[in-house]
Amino acid sequence: MILDGKSYILRPTFTALNNIEQQLSVGLVALARKLSEGNIMLEELVIIITQCAIDSPQNIRQSLVRGELAHIIEAISRMFAAVFGGCDEST
Repeated sequence: MILDGKSYILRPTFTALNNIEQQLSVGLVALARKLSEGNIMLEELVIIITQCAIDSPQNIRQSLVRGELAHIIEAISRMFAAVFGGCDEST
């Protein structure tokens, strides 16, 4: 995933995924469904990235606004697909 011209790797550890569920009060399957339906909210993206990115950006909210949102959502979608066994690609 690229934000502000810098590449970030998403690593969905058990702890990270559990933290996402706790912070958003929603399970991963429901969150993946929201993502696939295009109903994901910016703050949900912030939480996912903050929990899963190695060295997440310091000003992530500003970076999301400046970034190419479609590419960011695509990277997070690939991460969820890998979590659910849908692909072997790293993001």
